[in-house]
Amino acid sequence: MPAAHCTKRLTKSLIQKLTFEDIPGNSTQRIVYDDKTPGLGVRVYPSGAKSYVLQYVRGRRKRLMVLGKVDAYPNLDSARDDALDQLEALRKGRDPLEERRAHRASYTVAQLVDIYVAEHVSQKKDRASSSIVNTSYGYYPRKQEWRRV
Repeated sequence: MPAAHCTKRLTKSLIQKLTFEDIPGNSTQRIVYDDKTPGLGVRVYPSGAKSYVLQYVRGRRKRLMVLGKVDAYPNLDSARDDALDQLEALRKGRDPLEERRAHRASYTVAQLVDIYVAEHVSQKKDRASSSIVNTSYGYYPRKQEWRRV
């Protein structure tokens, strides 16, 4: 039986007992899908790490979205609810995996601080005692090229 079609009724005890060798297949990661919730599965690595995943089709592409580590969910029902929420978002026309990727591509706080310092702080009057820029996120040394001569 191919690993992509290995389906069982997932239970808490089955997930705890599940090992990499128990799942048929020859890849470095193996997935057992739940027969109750469509697309929900548990991915098991050779190291023993386990994660909940959601497989779905968007357009003509098969997508695999990691929902989180098994230990991060208090129980299987919360993982099922999360998977159903993601499937509902798909039915409404949103792609949760693309939303996650777009969010990761947005600016970090450190990048925003650097942009602010480059655009605004360097234009302010330079004080002799201020060689460090104080922000609410920490202290950043003022770069030499930002100082006015």
